[in-house]
Amino acid sequence: MRIAVLSDLHLGYGNNTERYEDSFNAAKEALDKARHADVILIAGDIFDARDPSSDVFARAMEIFVEMKRYESKAKIIECCKKLPKTATIGIPIIAIHGTHERRARGLINPVETMEKAGLLIHLHCSGVGVEKDGERIFIQGLSGVPEQYTLAALKKCDFRPKQGYFNIFLFHQSLKEFVYDPRGIEINQLPGGFDVYVCGHVHESAVKKLEKGVLLIPGSTIPTQILKNNPTFGFWMFDVIDNNIANLHFVELENQRKVYVISATSPSEVIKKIDEILAGMHDKKPIIRVDANLSQHEIDMIKSKYEGKALMILKGLERKIEVGRISIDEQIMSVEELGRIILRENMEKRGLDAKVFEEVFELLENGKIEDAIKFLKQT
Repeated sequence: MRIAVLSDLHLGYGNNTERYEDSFNAAKEALDKARHADVILIAGDIFDARDPSSDVFARAMEIFVEMKRYESKAKIIECCKKLPKTATIGIPIIAIHGTHERRARGLINPVETMEKAGLLIHLHCSGVGVEKDGERIFIQGLSGVPEQYTLAALKKCDFRPKQGYFNIFLFHQSLKEFVYDPRGIEINQLPGGFDVYVCGHVHESAVKKLEKGVLLIPGSTIPTQILKNNPTFGFWMFDVIDNNIANLHFVELENQRKVYVISATSPSEVIKKIDEILAGMHDKKPIIRVDANLSQHEIDMIKSKYEGKALMILKGLERKIEVGRISIDEQIMSVEELGRIILRENMEKRGLDAKVFEEVFELLENGKIEDAIKFLKQT
């Protein structure tokens, strides 16, 4: 049985920018290449927002419904819930939701909506069994939860390998071995005994052989975090043969924007390096991040010079906004992120935990001010 493992499609990323089409193009290419698999797994953050626009939803459904055209001999043989009939047509797509899609209690997240439309099977603290020609796999998944509650969620769900199956565990959390986050977990804190562990949320692909099993990180299909030069984007593919993993390989996406990160000490050096990049062939405008201590005048000059030729990310001289104990770079922090930080800090001062924060922010973000006040009073 052949398995394709994707993550972090971030459909809708770059709304109202020139990069808006990138996530849809990447998802189309990835799923088109994945159609040769018997089962497709997605480890969270299919969408970039917890409440996607109607345009993003429509385009996501158009991409996923295309997979119903392709036949698969793999069949769902065990599931903890009743599925829409169309969810079992074509190649089974099994997904968890990620941190970008997590919503407050009682609200349906976009991945659950996709399941109700019969386009995939959504897992959270649950599992599903699949069989093809006598080969059986069992996939269990923990969708994205606030980092500080990961261990509690793992304990509550009590994930255990299922006897008689090749076992796969999907999750969407920070792993300290790959992402610096003091609230993250370590690999040895994952539930034991699984044959394959699939980690979403981490945007750079990786593979790590474990004492028992293997850890796969597909990474994102588009660059949302510009951290290094010429990153690769794609997904993992492998076969399950006689209850063992075989033919593991990374399928690279070919039709994506090139990404470059350059460092320089002067405007002239910046221009020289950008000219060298643009001398090469590019089907799409490349993304160029410049790390240099530039003045605003120098930034404006460089942006003007390369307008229409490249998508530029330039960091200027250090300029900080001070909000209480918070110090942030005004060119990096969005209004939403700033609002989250301020609200979280004020709520922590009042002894309220992260679960309460997520509920309140979700209600406020959706304009439900009275509901947020009512919820706080009840808490």
